[in-house]
Amino acid sequence: MEEITPYLLPAQVKSELLALAAQADLLILGEMHGVQEVSRLVLGLLPDLEPLGYRGLSMEIPCELSGPIVDWVQGRTADPTFFFAPRTEGDGRESVQAVSLFRQMLARETGWNLLCFDSGSYQPNGRWDERDARMAGNLAEQWEQRCPGRKVIAVCGNYHSRLSPGVHAPPECWPAFAAQFVQAQPQRKVVTIKLMFNAGAFHNFGNKLMHTVLDMPQGTPSTISEFRPSEDGTHTIDLHLPFATPVTFFQEEIA
Repeated sequence: MEEITPYLLPAQVKSELLALAAQADLLILGEMHGVQEVSRLVLGLLPDLEPLGYRGLSMEIPCELSGPIVDWVQGRTADPTFFFAPRTEGDGRESVQAVSLFRQMLARETGWNLLCFDSGSYQPNGRWDERDARMAGNLAEQWEQRCPGRKVIAVCGNYHSRLSPGVHAPPECWPAFAAQFVQAQPQRKVVTIKLMFNAGAFHNFGNKLMHTVLDMPQGTPSTISEFRPSEDGTHTIDLHLPFATPVTFFQEEIA
């Protein structure tokens, strides 16, 4: 499998992002599932996050898969089919790019850890708020087990990464994971960044459907990367990136 390349942010944007990361114990990137640039962005940030105390990467993947994914990526097991759980299959989280990110992160000699915090197969999914409460609890548990005393960067869907309800999400999709984590862990400083793409396409909603990115709400789509105030007040800040490339599915690589 080919390695992904780091996503290179403009120097000023990267400096602003790292300044936010330095303030946080938990840095959450709210994504559209199924975009290659997200894995590449995280990969490019790893070396700069290390001096700030980060050693955990937490993903919206069923919580029981943390150990199996690490064992498989590091060659202790050979069968990766466990990765294609019904909770994630077809929405882009089980991508070639994600697997490559895990491999390159775990190959670093600085001690990064993979945390998975989505509700597990043994945890009933239930309502949105119930699932997000389980996600908050799973992250807190794995954080303590896998990288106590370290900071964590997390990646999840941008409905889950909200700190306030906003006006666009359905009312039943509240309270979100990030807000519930803050309530349960008030001693930890949480910063949320909503990743917004101005053009391109992505995979989401299961069944490997591809969707075109709609032009950003505020004016003409930009061709530059830049931070903007949160458009609906749901995140600490929004990061606009020029273009989204749909992921390729790892399951097809082994078929």
